[in-house]
Amino acid sequence: MMKKSNSNNKSTNFRKPSCPAFDRLSSSAKNATRKNCSVSIFTSTNATEYYSLNSPCPVCTSALFKIYYRTHSAFIADGYWDILTSGDKITTATFRPPFCSITLRDLDPNFIRKCFLEKKIRKIIILGDSIGKMTFTGVTAVLASTETKQCKVMKAEEDDFSWNIRYYLPHRTFIPKQYVNIVTRPCHSCDARQLRCFCGSKNISGISRNTSLVLEFLPMSYIIDSSIRILKPFAGFRPTIYTQEFLFRDYLRLTGQPDVVIIVAPFLQEVLAGLERYGKFGQNRTITYLVTILNKYLPKSRPYAGVLSTSA
Repeated sequence: MMKKSNSNNKSTNFRKPSCPAFDRLSSSAKNATRKNCSVSIFTSTNATEYYSLNSPCPVCTSALFKIYYRTHSAFIADGYWDILTSGDKITTATFRPPFCSITLRDLDPNFIRKCFLEKKIRKIIILGDSIGKMTFTGVTAVLASTETKQCKVMKAEEDDFSWNIRYYLPHRTFIPKQYVNIVTRPCHSCDARQLRCFCGSKNISGISRNTSLVLEFLPMSYIIDSSIRILKPFAGFRPTIYTQEFLFRDYLRLTGQPDVVIIVAPFLQEVLAGLERYGKFGQNRTITYLVTILNKYLPKSRPYAGVLSTSA
């Protein structure tokens, strides 16, 4: 854009930053089916190269991704993976969407600390499959950027296809085998893990004190499944039909309700298992039932309780 200055006759260029992919996304027609869903993969050793190209784009939000899904009727098919290597090893791999910025520079440690303090966030629960576990690892890394001093492992399942019922029971609780039914899960890296992270903060008087945050990952290989079923009541647990019932109704009630819940929907596991198993109602009904469980058992009185659904 050319603009003349009133103080002199010289012309000065004022170029407004633009993000063409975002502009196209904002103006594209709804329900335009996209046939090509491939994502290119490039190897790069200079992460700042794409940052400079992507800087005019807005920060990625769930609202932007929803617009993309509505207009393309598909998951993201544009952008690329920026893979940083050292020798023969991959050090980091970051996805670069073309219409928004998803870089670490958008994560302001001061903003995160202020948010957690104002919202009184003391417990975060993340559920999902292996991608959910990676999200858990990513959130832990974000916490580290906010001057978190230490994250101590409080308890952990084995890295295995089998559930360890002991993880979910009160300490030294004995349970007869006939009281619970457990089947294997399709993901061996979906083992549950609970961390307690300590960080410094200041109270109203300006005096520094230590606060803690519980961060926990819980397996959810399917949106609704029966990997763990309680057959007879014991130690505060009631009979269940679905694993999600067991986790939200009984386990979290006994161990402490979360302030934030992040659900990484295990769509890949659902597709591999075959969506036809849901019958004529399809997967929509399972998602609706999960939402019903969340609305029923997540407390409404918490200072901040939210559910963020993402896709695998």
